[in-house]
Amino acid sequence: MRGLSARGFSLTVLREYYKNVITLSISSADRIRGALLGLFIGDALAMPVHWYYDTDALQRDYGKINGYVKPRNPHPDSILWRSSFPVLRGVADILHDQRQYWGKKNIHYHQFLEAGENTLNVKLARELLNLLEQEGSYAPDSWLERMVGFLTSPEGIPAIHTEFSKSNGFPEVVVGPVLGQCQGH
Repeated sequence: MRGLSARGFSLTVLREYYKNVITLSISSADRIRGALLGLFIGDALAMPVHWYYDTDALQRDYGKINGYVKPRNPHPDSILWRSSFPVLRGVADILHDQRQYWGKKNIHYHQFLEAGENTLNVKLARELLNLLEQEGSYAPDSWLERMVGFLTSPEGIPAIHTEFSKSNGFPEVVVGPVLGQCQGH
């Protein structure tokens, strides 16, 4: 950058300079930490506005989001009313007391999450990261056991929303035929 005057200033030169500085000064571990931090922060910021398709409703309900906010009800674009979850009891029931909201219109998928709280998928990512840290490597059986334990605990799903693959595939994972040998695994 030395020798550049205001007259010779070029965004291309500046971009290349900073690209090289960033490339040389950030370790792979720092990049991974930054990516994970971005995952957790981005998910928590986006959580209240998940599945808003009507931008006027989004603007009316949230305006400009400058920080973490709690989701609001009603959710004008919710399609939860079209969703179903098999009625289960015992260990395969991952919705717990949230089942009552499935099949109803205008329910926010994350209505019980607090401002800054992560969604289920990112909570599962955190569980996987914790497992990797504890065990030092990935073992599918260990992950399945941990995931099942997390999803079946009352703290596991404070939100109503869980993807179809988890809500409809989970019973097969838990009740048979054999953990780890179900469709979609």
